[in-house]
This record gives sequence, C-alpha cells and structure tokens, in this order.
Amino acid sequence: MAESAEPDKIWRAEQAAFIAAFAIRGTVTHAAADVGISRETYYAWCREDKDFEAACAAAHRDALVAEATRRAVDGERELVLHKGKPVFVYADAAGNIVPALIPGAKLTAVWKTRRSDALLMFLLKKEDPEYREKFNLNAKHEHKIADIPQDKSIFDVLREAAGAVYGEGGQKLEE
Repeated sequence: MAESAEPDKIWRAEQAAFIAAFAIRGTVTHAAADVGISRETYYAWCREDKDFEAACAAAHRDALVAEATRRAVDGERELVLHKGKPVFVYADAAGNIVPALIPGAKLTAVWKTRRSDALLMFLLKKEDPEYREKFNLNAKHEHKIADIPQDKSIFDVLREAAGAVYGEGGQKLEE
C-alpha cells in the first residue's frame, strides 16, 4: 500500500510544479516544457481534476495581470529610430549626453521606455469601479419585432422612439 501512495505524491508534485511554471510562463507549452510533461498530460489532468483546472486558470489570470502590469508600469525598452535607422549620441560613463569632444565620451544608441496607457486603464478598471464605464440599461420604450406594423420599417419605429425621448430639435424632453 505504501508503494501506491508514492506515485500519487509525485503526480501531485508535478501538478504543483506545472501550476507554478504556468503562473510565471503564461503558456501551456512553455510551462509543460519546464516541468517535463506533454501538453496532452496537462489537458488530461484538467479533464480528470477540476480543482487543478481551476488552479491553472487562476495562475494564468495572475500571469496575464502581472504581464499587463509590467508593460503598463515598467514598460518595454525600445531602440529610438530615425528614418528606420538607430539614433546614436555621445554619452559619458554615467549615461549623460555630452559633446563628442569630451574625454571618455562613447557613441551610444538611444533607447526609450514605452509604457501602455491602455493596459494601465484596463488594470484600473479591474481594480476600481470608479474607472469603469457606466451604462444605464433602463430603457423606457420597448419594441418587439412583432410590435412593428407591416407598413413601417425598424428605422421608422426607432425614429419615433427617439422623437418621443428627444423631441424634434434633438433636446431631451423633461420627464
């Protein structure tokens, strides 16, 4: 009986290692390769164990949020180009731009950090309801397809409904 418990323990250790690798790497292919299992093994584990599948989904979400945060806050370093060619300047040992004649100045490529405002906004929306879009789904006028008379198009019905709310001049009517 002790012999059958040991392989199960190894199985669980492999699953735990996969979840940790998945949280870091973010893809099944890379995490499976890191742990030494096949993608098919991962999918079999997911079919057999819903808790494992849920843990992997949480790890994947964590990896995506971590990468989005990194790109939004830390950014990506990219080479500055002008007309498709790298831009170079002379810099001292501290990285300060200096004239070429200064002793110790070396020709150095110019890099910039590109951050993602869009990713930052998505992260803010996720964490703080204040930044989420606000929708008013309380419609006063409902029309069903069956309610549309045969002699009118859907556009005529929509125009009438808009006119009832906004009036002829486009100004919202008082309630």
